Amino acid sequence: MGILLLPDEYLNNLSAVIPVTILLLLPVIGYLTLLAHRTVRENTLLKESIADQEHLLLLHKEYYETMEDKIQQTQALRHDLRHQFLLIDGLLKNKQYAELASLISECQEDMESTKIAVFCPHPVINLLATHYQQIAHQNGILFDLRCDLAHEIKMTDSDLSRLLGNLLANATEACLRVKTGQPFIRISIVQLGSTLNICVWNSTDATLTPNGATFISTKRKNRTGCGLFSIHNITQKYHGETSTTWDQNTRTFCHKVSLAL
Repeated sequence: MGILLLPDEYLNNLSAVIPVTILLLLPVIGYLTLLAHRTVRENTLLKESIADQEHLLLLHKEYYETMEDKIQQTQALRHDLRHQFLLIDGLLKNKQYAELASLISECQEDMESTKIAVFCPHPVINLLATHYQQIAHQNGILFDLRCDLAHEIKMTDSDLSRLLGNLLANATEACLRVKTGQPFIRISIVQLGSTLNICVWNSTDATLTPNGATFISTKRKNRTGCGLFSIHNITQKYHGETSTTWDQNTRTFCHKVSLAL
């Protein structure tokens, strides 16, 4: 079998063409790479949006189930009122005032338990607050939310859910790890003009290590937590600012977010 030998002139032309071809292909490769990155990012954002909507639907379902339970409790209390009045009348006639006071106190506690918590007129904030208040109540965590909204919040429900949800989730997780003292979560949501200010304070037993403008996650070694990263991204999207502080003396962590809406 003979060996095919290419002429030197052809090889010289080929060596000159290859670099030119590569140079011509570089913009195409760069564009395709950019397009691939953009597609991956869009798919990621779409998945996050779907997950956010599913989470909101789950919170809606949970909230309405809670409302249904409260309504049933109220109906039961109304059904028992006649018997309670008969008992009150009997205690009054027999001058059993101590027993009467105890009965009234029990009735007040029963009525309080049927109240449906409304923390805020904004549905997303109210759903998240109700969800995390229930977790706090079940675990002995004091929960207080103050909300002062002057007008509509100009951000998507998905972004608001991710922002406030991550803030409350981080605060709750920190409180669940508190071993000494009374764990607490305090939230302030206030609109000042076109600015939305959210502040969340929570107790913590952890020793926090600064990492630039934030703190290293207590769950992910030497890294900022995913929740803090998501909060930072949403804050940047709405041209806002975020800051975190930790008071070592009171062992209180504070996360502040200010959005220009």
